[in-house]
Amino acid sequence: MKSIYKLYSESFLRRLLRLVEMFTSIATISPYPLSMVQKVANPYQLETLLNVLIFSSPRIKIVVLKII
Repeated sequence: MKSIYKLYSESFLRRLLRLVEMFTSIATISPYPLSMVQKVANPYQLETLLNVLIFSSPRIKIVVLKII
C-alpha cells in the first residue's frame, strides 16, 4: 500500500493541508461547527490524516497536528 505522502509532492500536500486547516478554523467559529466537520471528517479521511502524520516530513506533520 502506497502512502499518500509518496503520491504527492510535499508542496502540493502542504497546500492541500492548509486548505483543510482553513476549513477547520472556519468550522470552529461557525454557529454549527459539528455539522460542518461531520461532512468531511469520515473514517477514511481521518485515516488518511493519520497516515500523512506517520509518513510525512516534519513540516507536514505540524500542519496535520494543527488540523487534528
